[in-house]
Order: sequence, then structure tokens, then C-alpha cells
Amino acid sequence: MKPLHLVILIVSSVAITALTFFMYENWFEIGQPGHMQKLSDIYRIRNIYNPNDTGNDSGVSLGYFAWSQDEKFAVFAFGNANPDGSTLWMISRDGQKLQEIPIKMKFDVINKIRIVSDDIFFDGWYNGQNNRDVFKYDLKNQTLTKITKSGNVNVFDVMPDGNIVYQEEHNYQTKVCPLKVNDTSGNDWAGYYTVLWIADQKDNKIKSIYNGTEVFQEIDPSPDGKYIAFTDMTHPLNPKLHAMIVCSPFGGPPFANIQNGLKLLDVNSGSITTLDTSTTGYQNLIWSHDENSILYTVQSNQCIPLDSTANSQTCSAGFIKLRNIHDGTVKLVYGRESSPYTEWPIGTAVSSDARSIIFGIDDDVNDGLVNGKGIYVFEFDKPL
Repeated sequence: MKPLHLVILIVSSVAITALTFFMYENWFEIGQPGHMQKLSDIYRIRNIYNPNDTGNDSGVSLGYFAWSQDEKFAVFAFGNANPDGSTLWMISRDGQKLQEIPIKMKFDVINKIRIVSDDIFFDGWYNGQNNRDVFKYDLKNQTLTKITKSGNVNVFDVMPDGNIVYQEEHNYQTKVCPLKVNDTSGNDWAGYYTVLWIADQKDNKIKSIYNGTEVFQEIDPSPDGKYIAFTDMTHPLNPKLHAMIVCSPFGGPPFANIQNGLKLLDVNSGSITTLDTSTTGYQNLIWSHDENSILYTVQSNQCIPLDSTANSQTCSAGFIKLRNIHDGTVKLVYGRESSPYTEWPIGTAVSSDARSIIFGIDDDVNDGLVNGKGIYVFEFDKPL
């Protein structure tokens, strides 16, 4: 073989190997292949909200997203600095149409959003965040209805049959918060208990499916309504307790490395099954359409440089995973688990055909997938 041919052959082999490695590396580090589209930056939203706004971005953030059933638009929460609070917005699938939804009531925080037909369901905090209830906004008639009236709703969702499921917190002397290790004084009271209700859209309670001290961080009903996926936190001084506890031992530092659980609640029997535990947690739970897996977001708290010098950085890295509830296998769907890290996607929603996700980015980062604050859609080459 001539030397020139040998050189060409070697170079070609190296190029093919490098390309194969690049594709292999992309698959396992960035998740499923697809392409990104930025629908809007955050400054466009601010300018529509207040054309005269020339302030900084302090206190401005994106929240939960929800696709309409025909996927022609998405609804999302936009958090403004006090005293403006949170507002609901609508953006078209191509990002061309962006507008605030005209709700006259002021909300301090708007959390989860669900769209059913022409109705937008959400849970909102109001009157100084001392009241938390579930609301329904009729897009056609532009009317707002308060569904729950207790003012102490912790989390909520919409069941497949159109009923709602939500957790109430009640004041009660419940012994769940030891103030020091092996405390036997009997003075370790947390002062609450919780009930998970299924109710109709007029808040006529149908049945309670949980009573106790479990505080649910996130919930999502399965498509058949038989299970509710949820997350919780395990008390660092008592592994039998799963509550959002803020007390710490006398004289001790705040709790760190708290265990978070990903669990299933059987709606009929009330039994709870643990699928996984971690210290990084599970956010924004979403069932797959085949009911075999649960999508969740992880905020890893790793740092991403904000400029080429790496003198400035944000420690809000994250990624999205899909966990099979039967065999426990986990697949990376979006983002990177190792350096260079990717920014944490906020409020992710999955389209009905499982071909795309929409989410928000709150930091001015360029991680190779996103570029700056704004709203993004990632289109997968194949359905999830």
C-alpha cells in the first residue's frame, strides 16, 4: 500500500472513531437526542408586563408550565419582584404570541398549573402567602373561581376523571419534630397533621386517601388514576418520619443531606411504596403515558460558569431523568450529570405526544443547550 493511501486510511479511521465517540458521548451525557428552540427571553415578558420597567432582574423568575391539550399554546407562571407577585401567561407553540392572562386577583406565588379543556387549574398563595388554595380560570369567559376554601392547601393536581386531589395541613399537636437527638422529654411537638383529599370541582370532598404527618412535596396522579406519585423528605433524626421539618438540634447547625423519597400511593388501599431515595431530590413529577415510568427533574447544585473566566458562576445545575417504576431502570432524558454541567430546567411540562418538553431558565448561562434566561422547547427525535 502506498504511504499516501495509508495516511488517508488512518485519518479516516480516526475521524470515524472520533465521530462515533462524540455520538456515544452525546447520547449518554446530554440525554435523548433532539433539538432546542428558544421561544422567548425573559426581558420580552418583562417589557410586555411593564414597558417602563428598567430595573434589574432581582426577584424575577419563571415557574410551572402546562401545555394545552392541542399543544397550540402553553401557560406558565411568571414571578415578579414584590409587590407585584405572580401572574399567569400564555405563549403560542412557535413563541410568536405572548400575553398575560387577565386575572384581577393578586397572587404572591402561583405554583402548579394544569389545563383541562378551556380551564386552567392552579394553586396560588395570596394575602401575604398566609392563604393557599386551588383556583380555576375559564379561558373562554375569563372568570376566576376559588375551588378550595380552607386556605391551607399544600399541593394539588387534577385527576384523570376531572376531580382534584390536594393535601391540606391542619393545626394539631402531632409528635414529629425531636428538638435534639434521642429526645424523650415529650416536648417535641410539630403542631400539624395532613390529609390528602379527592374532591370535585366544587370542593365537595369525595374521600380522603391519606391521613397522617406525611407532607407531600410534589404529587402527580397516574393516567389511570390508580396511583399518585409523590416526593417527601425524611426527618434526619427520625427515619420513620417524613415531613417538612425546619427545626434543628439545640445549638446545632441546620440539617444537611436530607433524604428525599420518590414514592407511590395506592389510591384504593392507601399503601405507600418507595421507588427511590436521594439527597438531591425529585422535582416536577410527570407520569409517562404508558404508566410505566415517572419523569422528574434533579437540581444537583453543581456550578456553571457565567463567563469565560469562570470568575462568576451559578450553582443551579440540573437535568431530567425517567425512572421505570417496575424494574427501577433510570434513563437520562435531558441535561448533563457531569461537567460541563447544564442549567436546571424549571417547571417542565411534557407534550401529549411525548415528543417535546417546555421549561424555563432563570440564569444567564450558555451551557451548550440553552443561552440565557427565557422559555425553551426541546424537541426529541423520538417520543419519550
